[in-house]
Amino acid sequence: MASYFTGSVFSVAFPEGEPLKWTLIQQLEGKKLLKIPLGNRELKAFRPDFPHKSLASAIPMASSAIVYISLFSLALLPTGHLEVDCSSAATSDEISSALKNASWPSTQLHQFLLQNNTEVDELSEGVFADLSFNYIYVNNTALKAIHPSVILTSRNRLQRLSVYHSHLLDFPFHILPTLWRLRTLELQRNSLMTIPAIQSDSLHKLDLSRNSIAKIEEDGWATPNLRVLSINHNPLSKFPSAVIKGLAKLEIFWCTECNLGPTLPSGLLQFRSKDLKLVSLWKNNISKLEPNAITGLGPNSSVALSNNNISVLAEESFRPILEVLSLGDGGLHLEDSFLNLYFQPTPFSVIVKHPGSKKNS
Repeated sequence: MASYFTGSVFSVAFPEGEPLKWTLIQQLEGKKLLKIPLGNRELKAFRPDFPHKSLASAIPMASSAIVYISLFSLALLPTGHLEVDCSSAATSDEISSALKNASWPSTQLHQFLLQNNTEVDELSEGVFADLSFNYIYVNNTALKAIHPSVILTSRNRLQRLSVYHSHLLDFPFHILPTLWRLRTLELQRNSLMTIPAIQSDSLHKLDLSRNSIAKIEEDGWATPNLRVLSINHNPLSKFPSAVIKGLAKLEIFWCTECNLGPTLPSGLLQFRSKDLKLVSLWKNNISKLEPNAITGLGPNSSVALSNNNISVLAEESFRPILEVLSLGDGGLHLEDSFLNLYFQPTPFSVIVKHPGSKKNS
């Protein structure tokens, strides 16, 4: 190995006599060796069938490089952080073996990726060994289960955990109190059916949308800093009113297609947050609101009741809502046109006809 090109954050070495023009990287065949200097140590990786396309896409910026080691790839991001991608693995054991056999400059890595994978159906106990991450990202996989230890190795560092479009049947919610830096938990498009009472002082965003959730346990729920909650597209058998009432910092609440209709009963949604920006109740087959069904709104809150079956805005139910919204920039949104209605101090009656008809007010 005599030919080297050294950049600001990485060096690339090719076999003797290989051209070093960046334009030829996608065309070169054969063995490649990539060396990434990290302080006084170097992370070295070797693979005969190095995927040139991935390398070529990273090099033009001269700020990142990608290394493929056995079953996973390692990316040095422009920030200097390390990203591990195990998307080509077939089993959890393969991931575990590859990670344990690698020589790491540090056990504190930035991001773990597993995506577009139809074979790995679990992340089993000890798969990460002593490696920890700031961000764990799983998307479009066959994953059904995650052992608590997989997450707990990152208990002091993990800030975001995302499992999208997979097949999770359960999740170790009971460990959340120990993840004191976790800000975002995204579990949308899985197969979760019940959610226990969640406890987390650090959580800011919780996305449980597009699962099969029928029940959310209310007793013991404690997420005092939660700002965003999404439970969209779940067949709720009982709405978790107590959970909503306890969210003192809530800003955005999504509850589209959750079987709330045809009548929203009094006391269903009692908000406590002074910073509430959006309440989305689209497509819930709602035709009627009882008085005080929705309370605690602020003057700048927006309430989306579009794509429901509301034809008459009963004064006893909607006047209190519109009186609050009229004090700021908030709005009540109905039907596909997002008609904004603001209270006027005159006899009040608004009729909104079904989609396709001319709307009168």
